[in-house]
Amino acid sequence: MRIALWALGSSAVVLAAFMALVFGQPRLVTGIAFGVNTAPIEARLRDDFPPRTTDVRTEAITAAARAFIEALDAGQRGKATYAFTDNAQRSNWSNFPEGMIPRGGLKLGELGEGQRALLDALLAEIMSPSGIRNLEWQLAAERTFPTDHWFNKYGVDHYYVAILGEPSPTRPWMFQFGGHHLGINVTVYGADVTFSPMLTGGQPLHVDHDGGRAFIVADEVDAAQALLGSLGEDQRARAVRSDTAIDLLLGPGEFGTAVAHEGVKGSDLSEAQRELLVALIRTRLGFINDDDR
Repeated sequence: MRIALWALGSSAVVLAAFMALVFGQPRLVTGIAFGVNTAPIEARLRDDFPPRTTDVRTEAITAAARAFIEALDAGQRGKATYAFTDNAQRSNWSNFPEGMIPRGGLKLGELGEGQRALLDALLAEIMSPSGIRNLEWQLAAERTFPTDHWFNKYGVDHYYVAILGEPSPTRPWMFQFGGHHLGINVTVYGADVTFSPMLTGGQPLHVDHDGGRAFIVADEVDAAQALLGSLGEDQRARAVRSDTAIDLLLGPGEFGTAVAHEGVKGSDLSEAQRELLVALIRTRLGFINDDDR
């Protein structure tokens, strides 16, 4: 009886998801089938932002963003640009491919060769060389997927770029770039440039690129294993919370949760262990340009 009820319930979920797809609601499909939906963040923005002091890096990022926007035609610009106060787009990022999560912005597949070069130049100002290398690996991994996969859409052409607000060296604006297993959200306000949230990963994690074989998360894994290997028995018992993967606590549409502090305090680590902890953190911050890291 339980099996029959489970099968009936599963069939209802599949039917509901299919109907949502038929009626052009792919975001609803994701919510029904996977329990995932991206809701606008509940952020209150000031009516006016006073100008802030800028720096050389922000000037370069802003100039690259303006050059990219100016190279777009009117239709492309309409897709790529949003008001800085658009909280629906601000939270519109995900690790899922297009189809499961409809993204806002302009698709890479709609860019010409020169426009794509200007976007690459903008990313090069925002990211560090290791960050650009990671992006290249992730896009190489994406090329291993078939482009037509039911309602999922894979491939580099299905990554998106968006800009919220008018690029300025002294007033706030935001840059978004992402797609399957990638979400880069950068807010620029004067000399302050913040990278949050930032999602990098990859599928598959092992990729062929530029004549070599790469493991996309090699630096993070090596640094994490070095730190874990340095822990004593008691420290390890506190640090390792489970031997299986846990559900994500925070993500698109999941915000405002107070996450309980678990694990080992940095103050409880030896000097050598703290250096390994900082090295692990640096592997993530290392994706950011040197000035804003």
